[in-house]
Amino acid sequence: PELAREVVIRGHTLGCHTMTHVYDDIYSSAWALENEIDSWEAAVAEAGIDLDEVGRYFRFPGGSVSPRLPEPTLSEMKAMLSQKGYKIYDWNASINDAVLYLAPDGVSSYDYIRESFIESLDTCLRINENKDGEPVIILMHENGDETPELLTWLIEYLRGRGLSFGSLSSLGGSWTFSER
Repeated sequence: PELAREVVIRGHTLGCHTMTHVYDDIYSSAWALENEIDSWEAAVAEAGIDLDEVGRYFRFPGGSVSPRLPEPTLSEMKAMLSQKGYKIYDWNASINDAVLYLAPDGVSSYDYIRESFIESLDTCLRINENKDGEPVIILMHENGDETPELLTWLIEYLRGRGLSFGSLSSLGGSWTFSER
């Protein structure tokens, strides 16, 4: 609860990513996902945060484009999320800190993150080239040492590429690959 309040106090966007992150359970049906969201909303309310004030944002664990999410189920889930007032976001660039096991032998985690992020960002910018206002949404995780340690480098790199920063709440609407 303290971290959730800190996120809001600092002006960041607080979003739902489910309570358990257990794909087989949450993606079994729209009803199962709704139960996860209801649990998350109860925890947020317990922390003293009013979602009507801060907004409702959601990211599908694993993204909205996944073999775990066949189109009919995804459509039902998106309809349910919309009915509950959620804006849904995917990412279009990643630092790949959740897949460090993919680093080639002999490549450090730090080098893998830097190199794979640059490649991911270049791809994103190439795809966005003629799409005015298309955001760069970067997927990062805080559960390892690498990401916090590389954050200064990442910010300087992005600024050096002419990019600026904002929050999901500043985008105004949902952004998912399944709608692109």
